[in-house]
Order: sequence, then structure tokens, then C-alpha cells
Amino acid sequence: MLTELTLVCGLLCVVFSVTRSLVASIEERSLWPTLALGGVGLLLLGIAWYTDPDGLRIEDVPIAVVKLFRVMSD
Repeated sequence: MLTELTLVCGLLCVVFSVTRSLVASIEERSLWPTLALGGVGLLLLGIAWYTDPDGLRIEDVPIAVVKLFRVMSD
């Protein structure tokens, strides 16, 4: 469960960081908060990769989302 949670949260942080940094650069605002969010996302992805002994594949992402959805809905 820890691997799925860190994987999904890390991916969300990285995706939000990229989109927010694009918006911040267009609006000429500071990029530091978005870079910090990207760093947190990469750290979470690193933890997820380290805790999974078989490594992570792209196919693991939808499986992790479904597992988290099932746990949260119960």
C-alpha cells in the first residue's frame, strides 16, 4: 500500500509542478514553489521505486490508482 500511495502522490506532485511552472513562467511569477513541489514529487517517486523490489513499470500506475480507489471507497 505504501508503494502505491507514494507512486500516485509523486506523480500528481510532478504533474502539478510542471503545469504550475509553465503558468508561473508565462505570468512571470516566482518558480521556487513549483520547483519545491517538483522536488517533493521526485522524492516520492524515488521512495516508491526504492520500496518496490521488482521495480516500477508504466503498467503499475493504473493498478496503483485502482488499489487506492478501492481502499478509499471501503
